[in-house]
Amino acid sequence: MTILMKLFKTILFLLFASSVIFFTACSSNRWNPDVSKIPVTVTIDRFEQALFTVDTTSMQNFERDIKRVENQYPAAYEAYVEHLLAVGPKDSFPTLYKLHKLISDGYWQGLYRDVETKYNTKLMDSLRVQFDNAFRHYKYYYPKDTLPRIITFVKGFNPYQVVPAVFTYENILGISLDNFMGADYKYYEGWPLYSDYQIRRFTPEYILPNSLKTIYSDKYPNPGNDNQTLLYNAVYLGKALFFLDVMTPDMPDTLKIEYTGKQLQWAKENEGQIWQHFTESKLLYSTDEKQTARYTTDAPFTNAEGVPQEAPPRLAEYLGWQIVKSYMKNNEQVSLSQLMAE
Repeated sequence: MTILMKLFKTILFLLFASSVIFFTACSSNRWNPDVSKIPVTVTIDRFEQALFTVDTTSMQNFERDIKRVENQYPAAYEAYVEHLLAVGPKDSFPTLYKLHKLISDGYWQGLYRDVETKYNTKLMDSLRVQFDNAFRHYKYYYPKDTLPRIITFVKGFNPYQVVPAVFTYENILGISLDNFMGADYKYYEGWPLYSDYQIRRFTPEYILPNSLKTIYSDKYPNPGNDNQTLLYNAVYLGKALFFLDVMTPDMPDTLKIEYTGKQLQWAKENEGQIWQHFTESKLLYSTDEKQTARYTTDAPFTNAEGVPQEAPPRLAEYLGWQIVKSYMKNNEQVSLSQLMAE
C-alpha cells in the first residue's frame, strides 16, 4: 500500500469520526534524536558589512572595492544586484553608478547602522546556535545533502513589490536582516505592502522558521497546476510545518504556523468544527483557486462564509499539519524522506 493510499485512509477516518478530534504530537523518541555528535559548522556571513563599508569617495575607489566584494561573494552579489535590488546587470557601468548612489545615500547608511546595532554579536551568536541545532537535525535525516551558505543582507523596503525576506540562490540561504528588526521599527510604519498582522512577525525569532520553510519549498517545490485540490494544498503546507517539527523539536508551534497564542488555541479548541466545515461544504476536493485561496492565503483571519471572524487565517494549512502529524504518528515505518517524496 502506497503512502498516498495510507494517507487517504487516515483522512477518511478523520472525516467520519463522530467526536471532536484532538491530535497529539509525534513520538518524542522518534523525532527528537540525539544529534549532538553530528559534525556541522555554521557560519553566518555578513554581506551587508562588506557592501556598506566600501569607499564611496570616488568612483575609482568604489569600483575597486565593489570588485573585491563581488569576488568574495560572487553568487550573493549577483543575487543582490540583479534580483533583490533589481538595478540592472551586475557588470554594467549604469548598474555600478546606481549602486554607488544607493550605498552613499544617508537613508541606506542609516538603515545599515540600525541593522548593525540590532544584530550585535550576542544576537548573531544566538542565531548561529539556532541554525546549528536545526542543521544537525537536517544532516541526521539528509546526510548526503550539502548545507547552504548563510549570508545576510540589507535590501531596503520596496513600496511597489514584495521582495522575499528569506530566499535561496544557488548555494546561498539569503536573509534580509532589515525585515526582522522588531514590530516597532520606525521604517515599518506606513509601509504600504504589509499590514500590522504581518509586521508583528518582523522579529528575530521568525528568522529560523522562515529559513526552514524556504529550504523545504526549495527542496520540495509545489508543482502548481489548475487541478490541485484544497486537500492537496493543505497536505503540502502541512508537510512544511511537519518539516519544522522535525528540524526544530523545541520550537513553539506559534512560530511555526505564525499564529498568535490566542489564534492557535482557537484552532485547537475548534478542530472538530473545522473538519465539519470543510466536509459539509465539500471543500476538500475543490479545485477552485479563489475558494482555495480563502483557506491558504495569509490574512488577519479566515474570510470565508460560515467561518467566524475569530478563526485564524490559513485554516487549510493548520488542517494539513494535523493530517500529516496524525499520519506519521500512526505509520512509524514511514521515514521523513518517504513522506516528503509523495
